[in-house]
Amino acid sequence: MFKRNREVFDSELEIIEIKEPVFKVYYPAIYLSIIKNLNKKFPALEWSFCSTVKTITGTEYILSDKIYIPKQKVSNASVKYEENLDEYNVVVHRHPWKYPSGFSQTDKDCINSNFDVSLLVSDDKITNASVCIKTEFCIFQFAANAELLVHIPEVEVDTSNIKVDVFAYYKCF
Repeated sequence: MFKRNREVFDSELEIIEIKEPVFKVYYPAIYLSIIKNLNKKFPALEWSFCSTVKTITGTEYILSDKIYIPKQKVSNASVKYEENLDEYNVVVHRHPWKYPSGFSQTDKDCINSNFDVSLLVSDDKITNASVCIKTEFCIFQFAANAELLVHIPEVEVDTSNIKVDVFAYYKCF
């Protein structure tokens, strides 16, 4: 359960949940390192960290590798933020039990509705994802598939040794 200031975090808009995954969310490998580290330091507690969306292409969200661990008070069933998180649109939070679970109703109402992307951690894995799209009248929460982003660097290749030849058909027999 996330405890938040109602004036800051409750939009009072109706939440419409779409359970079939429509979006893909790609997260960088550093998230797994941070998850492992936080799990070691807080083995039976909830915790969270924030980030931002780097790019959106159609239905694919790529998350930034820059993370922020906000000031928070944590317990085995809640996280209470102690600062404003408006500059972040991605939240990753943990349920401390080992069995995978989905987002709780409190997660949906108080976390997912306030961040564009929410990732849920069970054990050392990201098990659930949600993409939130706000309109003037309601909030759509879409289930999403979360996948590890495999970074393939772009490199300049010297192709000066390759010459283009005009194709000619040769009869071989």
